[in-house]
Amino acid sequence: MRSQLFRWLLTTGLLTTSLVATVEVASAQPVPVRDHRRDGDDDRGPRDRDRDRDRDRDRDRDRDRDRDRNWDRDNDGRRDRGPRQAPPPPRVERQAARRGFVWVDGNWDWRNGNWEWQAGHWERARGGKRWRAPRWELQGDVYVRVDGDWIDVDLRPNAAPPPLREERWRPRRGWTWVAGYWDWRNGNWEWQRGRWERERRGKRWRAARWENNNGGWVRVDGTWDDDVPTTAPPELRVENPGFKPGHVWIAGRWEWRNGNYEWTNGRWERARPNSMWTPGRWELRNGRYEWVEGSWAAAPAYPTAPPPPLQVENVQPRRGFVFVRGNWEWRNGQYQWTPGHWERERPQQRWIEGRWELRNGRFEWVAGGWGTMSVPPPAVNAPPPA
Repeated sequence: MRSQLFRWLLTTGLLTTSLVATVEVASAQPVPVRDHRRDGDDDRGPRDRDRDRDRDRDRDRDRDRDRDRNWDRDNDGRRDRGPRQAPPPPRVERQAARRGFVWVDGNWDWRNGNWEWQAGHWERARGGKRWRAPRWELQGDVYVRVDGDWIDVDLRPNAAPPPLREERWRPRRGWTWVAGYWDWRNGNWEWQRGRWERERRGKRWRAARWENNNGGWVRVDGTWDDDVPTTAPPELRVENPGFKPGHVWIAGRWEWRNGNYEWTNGRWERARPNSMWTPGRWELRNGRYEWVEGSWAAAPAYPTAPPPPLQVENVQPRRGFVFVRGNWEWRNGQYQWTPGHWERERPQQRWIEGRWELRNGRFEWVAGGWGTMSVPPPAVNAPPPA
């Protein structure tokens, strides 16, 4: 029993001596204590482990911030002062004109220590404003960006517009060509292409123009004006339509279009029973000429004006036939020409031409026909000489 007690005391003394030596060495030179326990042996709770992990993350973040602050102080803050090299040449961006918008060109921007291209975009136009593009200015030994913005501008140009561009186009019936013009936008002259506008009856398009007003140029917009001529139309053109049974010839006329007289050819229209066509005419009213449209009206039974001169008919003689010359006939309220024709000869008869005669203030037609040829008296023979 005593031997067992002696051995226990001896072991305890040796352990105490080792522990004291270890404490003295640790106090002389600190050594980080590592936890050799496994995860399964960790007696900390979930909240304690999360708190320790957050504390380690905050400590690492503070260490990185201190390192960056020290680097900026040692390098005189060069990273925050901007680039030392000029930006590359701008890229070319081609964009068609867009009415009511302004194209903002792309530009170079300095990001994360490198030049990065920022593509252009459309901005809605602002009245009395002009877009000023961003730019890089050298200040000292670094480049500083000056952002773009809208600045106030004088809307009136101080110089005349460039000469008008030549535009080729062909006439288009029922449409009016509106010529292109120069417009002042964002401090520059921009060409606006011509376009087609549908014609408006009794209207004429007045082109846009620039006028000088007290040293500044002002644009007068184009508009539709009343289109009425003040000069008489030219003489009517001669038309030989011939004859078409059952139809009436509507003679051609001069029309006023876009500030000029333009000729419109005549046409045939089907005749209307007991109706006559009254041709249109230009009349001078209050110093300007106005067109009165033609119309159909009840045809009078007899004309009150003499017929036109007979038309010339060139025919060659024909043995055994007689040529009956053409004549004017009154049809649907107007004179219409009827061509001549051949009639076979009749013995001892001759053809009597028809004629127009004025009777009681109106012209009546006396039809032609065959008449008996008068026999000449017999010749008287002279008495023989003595």
